[in-house]
Formats: sequence, structure tokens, C-alpha cells
Amino acid sequence: MPFFVVSPMKLGVMTFFTVGFYWLYCFYQSWRLHRGRTGENVSPFWRSFFGIFFIYPLLRRVDEHIRLSGKSCAWSILSLTLGYYGICLLGLVVSVVLVDQLWPSYVVGFIFQLVWVAWMMSVQKGINLAAGEVAGESNGHFTASNWVWILICTAIRVAQLFALIELSSLM
Repeated sequence: MPFFVVSPMKLGVMTFFTVGFYWLYCFYQSWRLHRGRTGENVSPFWRSFFGIFFIYPLLRRVDEHIRLSGKSCAWSILSLTLGYYGICLLGLVVSVVLVDQLWPSYVVGFIFQLVWVAWMMSVQKGINLAAGEVAGESNGHFTASNWVWILICTAIRVAQLFALIELSSLM
């Protein structure tokens, strides 16, 4: 595989429930597979850790792989990258503006996460196409470790929600 394949549904569920950490894992795996296939001197760890700076270079490599294989993808890697930056920047601005408003901040953060997940599902469809598996069926089933991560992160989210409720009653 030239890049990491995962079904868009699994990517969406895992990314949502792990608060984005699954996307970092996918990003890391795509860089690792790319390095193994091309021999390019890249560090998958650092490119994942600083993913905001390396999303465009990864998408550029994915797009090049798609074109070299004779396929085409109806996407704009520049638009996807700029959209990603816009989502991140707008999320940061809104979190600063709503810093003293617990519930609005929580709700808007939740909405931004849904938008971000939808964006990443679009990106993953292109990555899957480059790998020759559009639907990502080979990695579409949830493993035991996937369920463990979902449960751990759900417990954290429930604790966060209870803390938010408790803080709201103190104000």
C-alpha cells in the first residue's frame, strides 16, 4: 500500500470518538508507508506531530500517485488544505471569544469537530483512491483495540460533560 487505507465510516467514527487522535495515527501510517515505498527521507512521527504543516505535502504526494496511476480524483488539494487551516483558525478564534461561556464553547467545539471529521473523510477518500481501494474495505471493521480506544475516550468525554455541568451549577 502506498498510503494508509481506512473506510471513511471507520475514520469518521474513530476520529470523532478519539477526539482526533485516530487521524494522527492515520497520518503517521500514511507517511510511514510512503517512506517505505519511496525511500524518501521523512520522519513519520514528526510529520504527524506537526501535521498542520505537513498536510499539503502529504496530499501533494497522494495526488501525484493518483495521477501517475492514470486515475483522477475530483478534489483540490489546495482547497482541502486551506479549508483545514480555516477550520483550525476559526476554531481557535471562537474558543478565545467564548472562553468565559462554558456551554456555547462546548457546543461550538462539538460542531467544529464534526466539520473537521467531515473534512478528513473527504481527504481519506482521495488517499484510499491512491491506494487503489476507494471504499477502504480492507480496514473497515472495528478491532478490539479500536473499541478500547472508543471506550476510553468516551469515558473522558462523559467526565468532561459532568465537569461542565458541575461548573455550570457553580456559576
